[in-house]
Amino acid sequence: MHQAAEPRTGHDGGADHYILIARILSPLIETRVIFRFGFLVQSGDFAIELVRPTDFQARQYVENLTGLGIYLLKKVPLFILAWAAFGLQVPSNPAAWGAFAISLVLGWSALFFFDWIFACLAFYSTET
Repeated sequence: MHQAAEPRTGHDGGADHYILIARILSPLIETRVIFRFGFLVQSGDFAIELVRPTDFQARQYVENLTGLGIYLLKKVPLFILAWAAFGLQVPSNPAAWGAFAISLVLGWSALFFFDWIFACLAFYSTET
């Protein structure tokens, strides 16, 4: 007859951990710059944004970078839960955390600026 599979009790620290971390951090790849540009152009509020005394691109970058930090802070309890419930292994070396932080900010910045380039197409493709 059919034998029931034994429940999996331990994790090998391989693909399970990478998948779990990827699922937790996957929303980081969204900057929503394109949607904001399209909304501002369509609603006509873009002119108001450009009249403000701050640089528009720098302000958008800082707002999105702050959102990244807030998102990471909101995910700390989820990381603690994953560590307690699933045995998620985190690096103990501070250099690994520093490399992660630097690569996260640089990768996110590259994504932001690529989205910025594509968002500039909203001037030509959004009908008002």
